[in-house]
Amino acid sequence: MGNSPTVKVILVLAGSPVDRGRLRLDVKMRQIEKELQWCKYCDQIKLQF
Repeated sequence: MGNSPTVKVILVLAGSPVDRGRLRLDVKMRQIEKELQWCKYCDQIKLQF
C-alpha cells in the first residue's frame, strides 16, 4: 500500500421540522465547507450531503 492518507467522509443528514420555519441548510453547508478549507488536513476530508 502507498503512503497516501485516508480520506475521511463527513456525511451530513438534515431535515426541517414540520412545525417550524424552513432551515437554511444550504447556507450552513457553505459555511462548513468554507471552514474546512482552512483546516490542516483539508485534503483528507470530503463533505457529502
